[in-house]
Amino acid sequence: MTGPARPRRVAYAVLSFGGLLGMGDKLFAVPWAALTLDAVNKRFTLNVPKEVLKDAPGFD
Repeated sequence: MTGPARPRRVAYAVLSFGGLLGMGDKLFAVPWAALTLDAVNKRFTLNVPKEVLKDAPGFD
């Protein structure tokens, strides 16, 4: 027997940084709440300096 279904929501987004044409880039799991919607340019932004991402460990 199962209980009532709980609503699900996206907790993280995957950010790709660096590399060229998808090769050599690093991936980061970013909390959804850390992203800001830029509706005019149809994109999300993350207010983190590039140097922080460059030196941070990512995943494949």
